[in-house]
Amino acid sequence: MPLGKGTRPFIIDRTTMNMQDPQQQSPAASYQKAVSNFLRLAQEEAEIVHEAGASHLLQHGARTPRAYVLLHGTTNSPTQWLEFGRMLFDLGHNVLIPRAPYHGLRSRRVGELAQLTPSDLRSYTNEAVDIGCGLGDELALIGASGGATIATWAAQNRREIDRTLLVVPFFGFYGLPDRFSFQLMNLLGRLPDLALTRPGELRRPWAYRGQSSHGIVAYLSLAGDVLDGARQGIAPAGKMIIITTSGDKLANNGTTARLAKMWQHSGVEVVQYDFARDLQVAHNSVDPAADPLKRQLVYQKMLALLDEQT
Repeated sequence: MPLGKGTRPFIIDRTTMNMQDPQQQSPAASYQKAVSNFLRLAQEEAEIVHEAGASHLLQHGARTPRAYVLLHGTTNSPTQWLEFGRMLFDLGHNVLIPRAPYHGLRSRRVGELAQLTPSDLRSYTNEAVDIGCGLGDELALIGASGGATIATWAAQNRREIDRTLLVVPFFGFYGLPDRFSFQLMNLLGRLPDLALTRPGELRRPWAYRGQSSHGIVAYLSLAGDVLDGARQGIAPAGKMIIITTSGDKLANNGTTARLAKMWQHSGVEVVQYDFARDLQVAHNSVDPAADPLKRQLVYQKMLALLDEQT
């Protein structure tokens, strides 16, 4: 099959994939080093990223007792977390909201994600953790949807993390058993990238419209790494906090529940909370375009589960 322009098909074999990337991890040894590393990233993205897609560092000018790294979802941008990041900042924390690879680009085309690979996501996540290590005495990760997937990968692979909050994590497709999710992933990885759009989808200046099939494959690959690790007894670092919603029509909450049980069997402290279906909390209720009342409902639950006093 001829390749479409800009596509990079890849096949994921769950039986042979390595859990770790060979790249070297380099946690920032000081606050100054963390800020310097962030400024380098900001300079690198300045020429290619639109104004609503840029990374953010909300910092108090010195190391804080706790620092947060907030990872946005696929097709979104750091703007997804900016409101909540400012809430954490006002509580006295340094907050890093890094832009994921191929997101937030000036073209604003979801097809940019055709280039995204699992290795890109691992490198991005490691770099975010490296910077976060210099921002606070304790490091907490928060991720939404695909951002929660890679936050979980980080918790399994980086021992510097003290707690991780997963908001509607994406470990498989709603309504599909795990094996079918990964069979679909392998199929999509063999095909040229498909830009999947929905008629009438809301235009958001900070996010791409639609989805990229290869982008989904990259995130699902890390989900597979996480599940493989849990089956092998690899326990994530620190406390794991999980928020799901029974109204979710995108992510497979059953897979998330099974993963939580495996962690508990490995001795991990796991706290779970599910928004009841009648509350009608959607998958992406933390997005700036979401219902503001639902968004604040999720924010307040997040703060409570993080033991943050407001």
